[in-house]
Amino acid sequence: MALTRVQTLTIANGDTVSTAFTAGWHAAYGLVLPASFTGTSISFQVCADTTVDSPTYQALYEVDDPATGTQRQVTLAVTQGRSYDLPAALTAWQAFKIVSNGTEGADRSLVVVGKAP
Repeated sequence: MALTRVQTLTIANGDTVSTAFTAGWHAAYGLVLPASFTGTSISFQVCADTTVDSPTYQALYEVDDPATGTQRQVTLAVTQGRSYDLPAALTAWQAFKIVSNGTEGADRSLVVVGKAP
């Protein structure tokens, strides 16, 4: 039986970036978007070390074409009020934040589920 952890992240009114999900040892993630979500796509900011006083979050990129080394930011098209599997690339990081491509018009609660192997 796999263990899960549920955490609610908040994107504040007028902002685009959520609070952080502490990933820990989870191997897969799911996301539940509220029905009032403004954005039409999300991207991710990741952090390698959350134990420091001021953790650094950076946009998550992946190699799009290994032959040329072309990179692209990891994004996911979304529709409000739906649930999504999140990219497996997030499992390599201690923590991550979700970034909406639209400024939220009120506080938005996003539910992230982490599943242990």
